[in-house]
Amino acid sequence: EITPDYGNSAGTVILIVLASLALGRIIEWTNLPSLLGMLLAGIALRNIPLSIFAELTVPREWATVLRRASFVVILLRGALSLDGESLKKTKGACLRLSLLPCSVEAVVIALVSMLIFDISILFGLLLGFLLAAASPAVVVPSILKVAQDGYGSHLASMIIASCSLDDVYNISMFSVLLSIIFSTGDSILVTVIRAPIQVIAGCFLGGIVGYLGRFVQRESRFSLLLSTSLAIYFSCVYWHIDSCGTLAVLVAAFLAVKEWRKNQDCNSEQVNLRLLWDFLFQPLLFGLIGFDLQLDTLTWKLVLLGCAILAIGVTVRTIVAFFAVMGAGLTTKERAFVALSWPSKATVQAALATAAIDLANKGDYGDEYKAASNIVFSLAVLSILVTAPIGAILIRISAPILL
Repeated sequence: EITPDYGNSAGTVILIVLASLALGRIIEWTNLPSLLGMLLAGIALRNIPLSIFAELTVPREWATVLRRASFVVILLRGALSLDGESLKKTKGACLRLSLLPCSVEAVVIALVSMLIFDISILFGLLLGFLLAAASPAVVVPSILKVAQDGYGSHLASMIIASCSLDDVYNISMFSVLLSIIFSTGDSILVTVIRAPIQVIAGCFLGGIVGYLGRFVQRESRFSLLLSTSLAIYFSCVYWHIDSCGTLAVLVAAFLAVKEWRKNQDCNSEQVNLRLLWDFLFQPLLFGLIGFDLQLDTLTWKLVLLGCAILAIGVTVRTIVAFFAVMGAGLTTKERAFVALSWPSKATVQAALATAAIDLANKGDYGDEYKAASNIVFSLAVLSILVTAPIGAILIRISAPILL
């Protein structure tokens, strides 16, 4: 039996973080999202044929745990950015913008991918809801930048809130579909029943933890929020009820923060989570995803068909988003800007890209599952490379023209 080289693995992880931070900062100077540089750093460390990089390795188990921890931080940032009062003021426009465009995009991507790649409807929907999630890491900084320049400041809160809610919805749908597809040998009836039970159980568990969170002292809030969320999520993963853990973390964080806001602000928790994300989990997540991608496994056919699917999905989403904000008191140009703010994919795709592959490789699943899981992974990475820079550029170009 080969003894794992833990020193080499730890060194590789540290190198990935440092290289991702460095290249991310360089890319940021070009006004593109830093996460693009982080992804490219991981791809370069895996695929550049230099002997110095040949020994680099990260055990699959390490990468899975680190990605899941990053995912929990994404969930917490999403939950903390949701403001119940702001959602009420938008009178339904925010909900429509969060739910309608991504739902239609997910269904369209599912149908097109079934025709092109001959995968099942469940794998098609899994891919659809993964690719339909917009990226706060691209959208939020870009929207705030154009708002600071004097364009569409009155639209910023609605777009940012919708982006967070959009992620919560897509993550929840993806988790439920993943638990259905990779059910642990249960009958179809048991599998169908398990999904809503997990949703209800996750909301119930999150409600209890969120209620208890109101009694936490201010100085302990951040550490307990993070540690409790990690404990809940990894416990649910251990018991093969991932979607229950996802919803429990979201509900618990949202309810606890809602109560904290009544007495004082939550700026310190948001700042701590942002620092943790910016300097550790974001470079880890995107660097590891890039490091997982072997370019020799990609074919031009897969890349071109993947780009076609992305283009169809984004086009449909843009059209639906334009009509989703009707009745919100916006001009036609403002509605056009809101619709064009959504094509970028990055954060959720990086966090969940390998979820299906990990389960397919770990369990006793056939080649069909592994092939479909590989398509999900490849298109998730491709979506980041293609749409993240386009989304950021589109927001910055369209703001002066439309607003």
